[in-house]
Amino acid sequence: MVSLSPLLKDLSIIRIFEPSSKLRSIELLEQYFGIHHNRKTYYKMAPLWLDLKDWVERTVLGFAKTYHFFNCQQSQILVALMVTREGFPVAYEIFSGNTFEEHTIIPAVKGFIERNKIKKSTVVADAAMISSENIRQLIENDINYIVGARLGNISFKLLEDIER
Repeated sequence: MVSLSPLLKDLSIIRIFEPSSKLRSIELLEQYFGIHHNRKTYYKMAPLWLDLKDWVERTVLGFAKTYHFFNCQQSQILVALMVTREGFPVAYEIFSGNTFEEHTIIPAVKGFIERNKIKKSTVVADAAMISSENIRQLIENDINYIVGARLGNISFKLLEDIER
């Protein structure tokens, strides 16, 4: 087992709490929690953390194997990530790697809305998620949406559906 320094643990936690630069994170630790680390310690310790790369990869892979996200037949997963308007991750869903990306948006969004009792939200998706079926389901479920796509590649019927 690798022993992690208190500074590294604190930086990891604060960056989940409020993503920012490492040095700004040191300031936030003091501001929010009264935990003081000095910058000189950071500069001294940071190069040593590079040696943790192999341990981190082994640990993550062990976790993935434990939860069957990784095996010899299926070495990929598809992750649907939900973020705030500022880009802060708030939830994710994991699908098997052979799942067509377009089939993930509705179950991921509906599950998030139901679990968190969200009253109003807007889904922002890329062109890979756009389909008449997904648009129909978003409308049926009263979910607002914005889809980024190249208009030259979209059928006239789909453009009409989008305009609704």
